[in-house]
Amino acid sequence: MTFSQLIKAVQSQVYSLLEWLKLPHLRKLPKCSRRDQPESLEMQVSLASADEFDLFMKNLFGFPTFVNRVLYQRYLDNNSSITELYSLLDNKDPVRRLFNVMKSPSSATLSADDLTLFIEDFTLNHPGLAFLKDSPEVQSKYVETVCARILYNVNRSKTGKITFGEFSRSKLPQILLEVETKDINTIDDFFSYIEFFVILTKFQELDLNQDQLLSKDDLQKYSNYSLTHRVVQRIFGNMRLRSRITACSSDLMTYKEFIWFILSEEDKTSITSIEYWFQCLDVDGDGYLGFEDLEYFYDEQLMRMSSLGVDQISKNDIMEEIFQMIGPKDGMRMSLSEVKKSKLSKNLFNTLFNLSKFMSIEYISPNPFRNTHNNMQSDWKNFTSQEYEKIRKSLEEQSV
Repeated sequence: MTFSQLIKAVQSQVYSLLEWLKLPHLRKLPKCSRRDQPESLEMQVSLASADEFDLFMKNLFGFPTFVNRVLYQRYLDNNSSITELYSLLDNKDPVRRLFNVMKSPSSATLSADDLTLFIEDFTLNHPGLAFLKDSPEVQSKYVETVCARILYNVNRSKTGKITFGEFSRSKLPQILLEVETKDINTIDDFFSYIEFFVILTKFQELDLNQDQLLSKDDLQKYSNYSLTHRVVQRIFGNMRLRSRITACSSDLMTYKEFIWFILSEEDKTSITSIEYWFQCLDVDGDGYLGFEDLEYFYDEQLMRMSSLGVDQISKNDIMEEIFQMIGPKDGMRMSLSEVKKSKLSKNLFNTLFNLSKFMSIEYISPNPFRNTHNNMQSDWKNFTSQEYEKIRKSLEEQSV
């Protein structure tokens, strides 16, 4: 099917639209029968420019320009069969249409490579990101960050490939349709430049040798040594989870892994974060957090509190309180689903391996296992807004 045939297939829906668009050559394409010779395909396709194709697709299907540009290159610039594109668009569900055109034609899922194509085009052409053209390394990191954040939040199966079910149940379709019209400084989702800037800056603060990799000692310094040594060891030792994120080494952490780490560390209420930390704490890998798992991590917290000379909560008291508040059915061990349902994941994890956050809970309330989740703004948003202001002020002071 040629480009003209694609238009004719939906002519009843778009006749008035084409008149309004004033695209003469689209309306004047010669009639083509199904017996058109393959050699005429290139001629027919070449009649539509990238801008005209974008205008047509945007008004008919609502696709943003950065999606249309990739489609034009994939199906028209490369002289591929337009029939294949039409078959992907032949669906009444707008979310399914968007998913169909974004995934690789030969795949049933949306991969990181697929996402990268569209994010790269967005990054190259959004006016608010034009300054990144002078910093290709930062530009590349922005693309990698957006892609990683999408997979972190949307790919619930943690396969690295988003299914249609995952895509349709997420906010991603709506975000993709709206993001290119927003000011880059007001975007507060996966494409947020401010949040990317905070993530990258935090990584660079630890990556002193600038090899784009973090050692265990590097990560131990995160947030002024707030994490216990044992949990850092488990982060690096959890190869089952790490291998799902990227190809990794047992001794070094990539930037992509750091994105997962910081998202999980700074918002311990998200589903992916709970799964991340649960796997790290499940030392014996039996799918439960038992008394021995919790004791192993809290013992180091006690040692750190002792070395700092601060009041301690005894191990027996804290364990009793944890199991009482989580209320596991299986006695003295809790499942992942029970931790999720409890709404106490943040305080549970901070109690076990983040001393500074645990102490802040203690100063606020003598009961660290009260539900402190605030639905007004996520912990992640609070963290990035506060850190961005700190970084901005620091940069301003350096420039004086």
